[in-house]
Amino acid sequence: NVVVGKDCKIQATAIGTNVYIGDGCAIGKRVIVKDCCWIEAGTVLGDDTVVPPFSRVEGRPGQVVEELPSSAATDLQELAQQAYQEFLATNPTT
Repeated sequence: NVVVGKDCKIQATAIGTNVYIGDGCAIGKRVIVKDCCWIEAGTVLGDDTVVPPFSRVEGRPGQVVEELPSSAATDLQELAQQAYQEFLATNPTT
């Protein structure tokens, strides 16, 4: 479950599960985002960055600003499911 915001540029090597990437983020080449991470809107992750699991990252360049609790896994999963339902509601199939 990964949520990617609008106007993002992503060249990452790997993005884990239960990850939220806010609007306008830039994620460089060979970046690895581990499981259960929140990347704040407008964050820039330079090439070869590794984001540890259960991290909240923000800034230009992006830095870990908070360690997320284990409950974040459930919260991020629910956020992804909600985003998917919103997508389906605005993009009906024919």
